[in-house]
Amino acid sequence: MKKVMVRAWEIAKAAVVKFGGKVKEYFAQALAMAWAEVKNATTEHFGFTVARKLNGTMYFAVDDIEGLDVFYLGWKFNLKGQKVTTRHKIVDGKPGVEKATGRRVMIFSATMDNVLEIKVGDKVETVDLNRGNLIWS
Repeated sequence: MKKVMVRAWEIAKAAVVKFGGKVKEYFAQALAMAWAEVKNATTEHFGFTVARKLNGTMYFAVDDIEGLDVFYLGWKFNLKGQKVTTRHKIVDGKPGVEKATGRRVMIFSATMDNVLEIKVGDKVETVDLNRGNLIWS
């Protein structure tokens, strides 16, 4: 919610620079535009883009969406000897802006032998980094 409001103010301030007037005159429409950006932001694979591969580490960006969570997936055996999936949230994502498109993104890094889970609300996608050959499921 906070990101939507901040984005709405950014849009309204940009409108003042372009057209003149007061920020509050543009805010209602800017808020509608900011909400539309959030709703349409869940593009294919959350806008996943590989930024760089370096020394076994992949740096990647995903759309900066309210409620976005990225997890490493792991496996362990429970007390009954059954294999269970474990999730470890990646908390060191950094906000950024893609220079070519101006798209707001979150930048993460992971070793190229990991399996990641990306989640926003009810939408969940899994990607196996597989030494740089992405396998989506």
